[in-house]
Amino acid sequence: RDFTEFAELVDSMDTNTAAEVLAGMDRYYCGQPARAHWVATQLVRRLAEPVPSDGPDIAGAGAEGETEWAGVRQRCLSVAVAMLEETR
Repeated sequence: RDFTEFAELVDSMDTNTAAEVLAGMDRYYCGQPARAHWVATQLVRRLAEPVPSDGPDIAGAGAEGETEWAGVRQRCLSVAVAMLEETR
């Protein structure tokens, strides 16, 4: 459900706004300077290839479930791409 809820949240705002906020999230974490964007990098990786580990079995959800999951994946990927563009 995490990715589905994230996608619903992104639907309520502009994708670029979400990406701008999330790309800067590392400033709220302490860590080694060499790992300056570690949290945001991990988030981009997860959003680029979301896995519904805590949701229903997509294959068992039928065509409607697969269609819904495809939309969730697309919204997550859109934010991941926008986050990468934000860091340029």
